[in-house]
Amino acid sequence: MDIKIGSLTNAFMFDDLETALRGLAEAGFRNVEIMCDRPHMYPGDYDYQGRMRIKALCEELGLHIIALEAIHVMYSTVGITPPAGPFTGRLFYPNPNGTEPMFTCLDPAMRQARIDYIKQVIDMAVDMGVSRVETYNGKITTDPDICYTLALEGIRECVHYAAERGITLLMETSDVEEIFDYVEKINSPYLKFSLDIGHLEVERKNIYDTIRFLHNHIGNMHVDDIRRHQHYHMPIGCGDIHWEKVFETIREIGYTEGVCLEIYPYALDPRPAVKESFEYLTRIVSAL
Repeated sequence: MDIKIGSLTNAFMFDDLETALRGLAEAGFRNVEIMCDRPHMYPGDYDYQGRMRIKALCEELGLHIIALEAIHVMYSTVGITPPAGPFTGRLFYPNPNGTEPMFTCLDPAMRQARIDYIKQVIDMAVDMGVSRVETYNGKITTDPDICYTLALEGIRECVHYAAERGITLLMETSDVEEIFDYVEKINSPYLKFSLDIGHLEVERKNIYDTIRFLHNHIGNMHVDDIRRHQHYHMPIGCGDIHWEKVFETIREIGYTEGVCLEIYPYALDPRPAVKESFEYLTRIVSAL
């Protein structure tokens, strides 16, 4: 089965980027999504030479960069002071407006921070020869119709910016119908889904029918196991998802892009969980 089994570096989110890349390579991965926030690869921390250094390190380790992951970025990273709290420095979600800067924030400065950040990651992808940047639409913080309009405007601007540079923007979401609506309205080959299988299980959606329905629009997938429909981001094989059937469906639609592990809750000691998941995924794919 010709798909790209990979992992997000946020499995090692409390380690530096080089440690994360080496850890994933040691576990057996040959494909990677790089988290574009500190302590990994926030674009403002990497000039051209720094970007080339990471690209060279990935080549040395035999890692293909599937995408640059720009889903979460902490307020502090983009120069905004978050509310004080005991874990503020390590949280992605410290703000009463919802989460980190999103397309759906009511504050125009917050929305602009998200748009500018996505554009910076797109520029970094161009420098590094990476063809995809991943983000998400944002959470509902007030009137859903207002949030929908704000998200649509922001995503459209970022897709236009990406398309001019030959970069595909991947949208991750827990609301497949909403993103599909964005995809149809924007109508660009440079906008695709990053389908999170764990999200589908949490929401009790039919995973297999959703994969079939979206097959022409999927540019990447995230995988993590789920138990009792709780979003625990567990290692593959530790939860309730029928992974053999998932991968049979992926094969059925002829999908050959990335399938990337996302298990950041294990970041205090990621190596056992990462290794276990890689071996489980490899066994399933080899059996198909």
